[in-house]
Amino acid sequence: AAGWGSLDADRFNAFVTLDHVRQEPLPARDREFSRTSYLPGFGLDATSGFSFPANIQQPGGFRGAFNPTVPTTGATDSSCAPPLSFPTVLFPLRCQFDYVPLVDNIAESRKTNVVGRLAWQASADHLLFAEGSWYRGDFVYKTSPTPVSSFFTNTPMTLPPSSPYYPADFVAGLQGGNPSLPLRLNYRLVELGPRTNEPEVEQSRFVAGAQGVVGAWDYALSAGHTANRQVDNYTGGFVSEERFGPLLRSGVVNPFGPNTPEVLEQ
Repeated sequence: AAGWGSLDADRFNAFVTLDHVRQEPLPARDREFSRTSYLPGFGLDATSGFSFPANIQQPGGFRGAFNPTVPTTGATDSSCAPPLSFPTVLFPLRCQFDYVPLVDNIAESRKTNVVGRLAWQASADHLLFAEGSWYRGDFVYKTSPTPVSSFFTNTPMTLPPSSPYYPADFVAGLQGGNPSLPLRLNYRLVELGPRTNEPEVEQSRFVAGAQGVVGAWDYALSAGHTANRQVDNYTGGFVSEERFGPLLRSGVVNPFGPNTPEVLEQ
């Protein structure tokens, strides 16, 4: 902050303040109270059924949701994809996704604020002034990777029997399972990273005016302009249903294991 001048001695005064704050992100995993959504000892299971590897359902076939990496006789140490994906006490035959460690409790941000004012004593009876402020904020919001499911979309998110990744033997072993029918997937695009939104916010305000005395009258005049602009920049992790759905239904995506760089590029 800085200021200059005296209306009595110099016939002007002015000041300006500049404030800049940078906040580093605070991941949820870095705090004991928010590091997980699964605390079975306290009866807490807020994990998600939209997981990687994908859980499967089959309308017209078997009932319930299963995961091809989890034996129907019970989970093993290699089931799912720990530490984020694992069977739980409530759901022992499918993979539940612990999304909480992948989000930020506090978002990364940079905020700059400038405020200034100038006043000029044009004469004993007349004061002219101008003042303004400008604010800029940049933020980085991160949340868990995109869940994929027919629950969220207008088109089915399914894996066809023609896919080389279709678990035909596993499906055939389930009561009512039909390897000739597609599988509905409850999937999460972990390989594409977190969903990231980087908003930009700008606000400005400017006022200019005059005040003083004319004859027996006091007067005050001013004009101002205020503006606010916010833009959301989706920079990663978000997926187009229109483009991803056909790719998934073509069978080239492996929802149960790592995909090749070529498939990830698509």
